[in-house]
Amino acid sequence: MRRRGEVSNWLVVALGGLVLLGLLTVAWLVLPTIWEDLEGQGLQASFHPALGKRLPLLVLEPLTGEGKPVQLEDLAGKVVLVNFWGTWCPPCRAELPHLVALAEEFRENPRFCIFLVSCGPGRNEDVEDLKYETEQFLAQANYDVPTYHDPGLKTRLAFDRLAGLRGFPTTFVLDGQGVLRGIWSGYHPKVPKEIRRLLMQLLEQEA
Repeated sequence: MRRRGEVSNWLVVALGGLVLLGLLTVAWLVLPTIWEDLEGQGLQASFHPALGKRLPLLVLEPLTGEGKPVQLEDLAGKVVLVNFWGTWCPPCRAELPHLVALAEEFRENPRFCIFLVSCGPGRNEDVEDLKYETEQFLAQANYDVPTYHDPGLKTRLAFDRLAGLRGFPTTFVLDGQGVLRGIWSGYHPKVPKEIRRLLMQLLEQEA
């Protein structure tokens, strides 16, 4: 009887070891793929069907700072970065310092425009509340950069119809003809470098 019990215990241990080995094998095969998917969030959509299409409409109003009202027609010949963000959005707050740095880097280039469009968490935006919250956030973070708002969500709707606006933050880059050249949904540490690389490329082409 003892011998039979020892064999049974050995079989249980062996089966347990095989199960554990199987789980480790699955994890080894699957986890890298999951990690790559997570790592890819926020990276440039290189083959997005909207790339190469012209934005039909852009209407923005100044929210904070010394910006001026702008329409798509005002941007002819300019490389344009449009970022939709919100003070309430953690990934937006993580990305914003990099965009502020880009605005500072290209500040003296007359062929570059950046529009940081502050957005509320819902469809019904109160402009005064949005302005107050944006001003408070910028002052606390010590960011000296103008921001804009999207009256009636017209510009967001235009981008959404053209390329899909999946959430915040989302960044679009347009060339001098108003053609969409870059799309980034979400934030990833690699995003600012990708945006800068595209901006440099387009500014050289537009020169």
